[in-house]
Amino acid sequence: MHNYGYRDIEARLAPDERTIFHIASLSKSFTAASIGILVEEGKTSWDTPICEVLLDFKQVNKTVYDEATIVDFMSHRTGLAPKNMLWLRKFARVELRRNETLKMTSYLETVFNFRTQWLYSNWGYALADQMIQRLSGQSWGTFLRDRILTPLGLDRTVTEHSSKKENVAQAYMALSDGSPFHLPKPSVEDGVIMEGAVGVQSSVRDLLTYSQKLMEAADDQLKRQATSTEGSPLKKIPTILQGHINLSQTVSELERSYALGWIRTILPGPLGTVGLNPMYVDAMPIVGKGLAEPEIILHHQGSLIDFLSSIHLVPSTRTAVIVLTNSMSNNDAAD
Repeated sequence: MHNYGYRDIEARLAPDERTIFHIASLSKSFTAASIGILVEEGKTSWDTPICEVLLDFKQVNKTVYDEATIVDFMSHRTGLAPKNMLWLRKFARVELRRNETLKMTSYLETVFNFRTQWLYSNWGYALADQMIQRLSGQSWGTFLRDRILTPLGLDRTVTEHSSKKENVAQAYMALSDGSPFHLPKPSVEDGVIMEGAVGVQSSVRDLLTYSQKLMEAADDQLKRQATSTEGSPLKKIPTILQGHINLSQTVSELERSYALGWIRTILPGPLGTVGLNPMYVDAMPIVGKGLAEPEIILHHQGSLIDFLSSIHLVPSTRTAVIVLTNSMSNNDAAD
């Protein structure tokens, strides 16, 4: 593991593999894994319409209201507008209360027809964390801690700012001259709107452990055509990691799809789909040119004002590449 720069510039403190960073949208994988546990326990199903679990959920699009499942929302295929600016404000301050989630999703307008195109949106994971609380009787963060983090020994992964953990990265923004400007850390945490989308904080060491356990469970469950693995809290992993909608309308021989909290790309192909770099280039570069055989990569990026993150898994070799940063500049350095 390699560490660069500072977790705290003012104190001149360097990061290490145990330093805690906000991981932003890498949180989605943990939320999807939590839903997988509840499905395995029979408390819901992948095919259950959201309206049957969250009785206060409404949607002006009748098809979405009648038919949309948690898979539709977590794979970003509802066709509803993302509307991030409804909840996210300056310096990652949140504008809405968590109990306003259902009210806001009820009035998201339709951009694409239901299940026809991929359109990335955090609102599906806000609904997922509401489902977790409704079905388990625990908050999203408490469920995540009790059912996934503690069983996997992820003691450097938290969902609360009040955690007394030390060795936590401060937040910075690079100014036009390249100098760092200290910012307040994002306010999203357990009990706050969008917790299920961007609310986890973790370390490189913990994410490596999580990645290995995830790939082990996936390999075991796929080989046995099972939905659980002995000794693992991770359930329904084949469904979580399978593609549920293509990322592009363009026909291609090689898969590029969204699973649940993960992107699937078969190399050779472009990566960085939900990172910031696609905003700065005409097209993302093709990775994996010259490979003897196509290679599946599971990946995701995260950004939350002053924290950027990325994760890339190579299941065939059980390889994980994780980058966590605590500043934002004119590129997505983590990706």
